[in-house]
Amino acid sequence: MVTLIEFQLASRREQQSVRENCERHAKELVENQQQLRSATIKARKAISRFHAYSAKTTTERLSDLLSKMGDRVAQSEQTMDSLIHSSSVLVQTHSEFESHAGHIKTGNKLLSKYERRELTDKILVAIALIFYFAVIYYILQKRILSKFWLW
Repeated sequence: MVTLIEFQLASRREQQSVRENCERHAKELVENQQQLRSATIKARKAISRFHAYSAKTTTERLSDLLSKMGDRVAQSEQTMDSLIHSSSVLVQTHSEFESHAGHIKTGNKLLSKYERRELTDKILVAIALIFYFAVIYYILQKRILSKFWLW
């Protein structure tokens, strides 16, 4: 194609100029192709590195997330064990309180029963003392005071 254009030009100078321009453009084309190839290779390498880095960071994040989830699960297990232990302690304590409440109620009944008996005993002792002093008075009256008094 360049040769066709050269024949159409009249002077040798124009032909030489066109030929030089064509050679220069051909060199530029080759250089541009090489630069494009090297830029494409660099871009592919950069994209590859970016994907590798992205995959690495994603893997690290997933690993961190997995370890955090494992820690949470372990913490939840400990909390669950603690709750189960606390619940059993509370059930034991509740049963102990119920037995203590039964003892306290029984003690309360016994105390009220003893209070009634104490009152009854006081009344009986008072009646016995009155009877005792009445008997003493009667004996004194019949034996000693009847001689002094004339009734």
